[in-house]
Amino acid sequence: MFALDIATVPYTDPWNQSLEARLGMLGRGHRRVAYYYEAANNSTFRYRAYNMAQVLNHDVGRGVSASYFFAADLHRIDDIANSADVLVICRSGYNHQIGQLIAKFKLRGKRVLFDIDDFVFNTDYTHLIVNTLGLDKADPLVWEQWFAMISRMGQTLRQCDGAITTNAYLAQRINEYANLPVKVVPNFINQETVGLV
Repeated sequence: MFALDIATVPYTDPWNQSLEARLGMLGRGHRRVAYYYEAANNSTFRYRAYNMAQVLNHDVGRGVSASYFFAADLHRIDDIANSADVLVICRSGYNHQIGQLIAKFKLRGKRVLFDIDDFVFNTDYTHLIVNTLGLDKADPLVWEQWFAMISRMGQTLRQCDGAITTNAYLAQRINEYANLPVKVVPNFINQETVGLV
């Protein structure tokens, strides 16, 4: 049986802010970090971009500010590259826009990091992912999609100066794959979630 008379709780995603507001967030610190994720969601984006920006912005005494940007914002790619000192690309597969974004930061002498929370950057393990997810191994499209996604992630990772991930196991796999320095930053809940507990 379902209770149908439960009052709805008003909710708006806390990351729904204008591009101008998000660019303005970067101006608060002398060390500015731009997080990039293709589009907002309540999964990887929330944990690896939104929460990270929120915690960096919380401690104003450190002089660090952060914000987050999406593929839809890249018509202002120069503004983003001019406003930030460091770019963190979160779990995004390579395409022409990612290539341009990386180039804009590197041409300005700025660091680019890749943040990934899953083992989806090395095609040598695609068969294990397909098997673990219980996907149809007889469907050629499954292989096309997963090899394409994983190889694009790996390409973005290899173009970066370093990486961030969620645990020591992934850090070791990233280092073996891309020979990059890797730091571990586990997932954590954000201020809005803490307020609900």
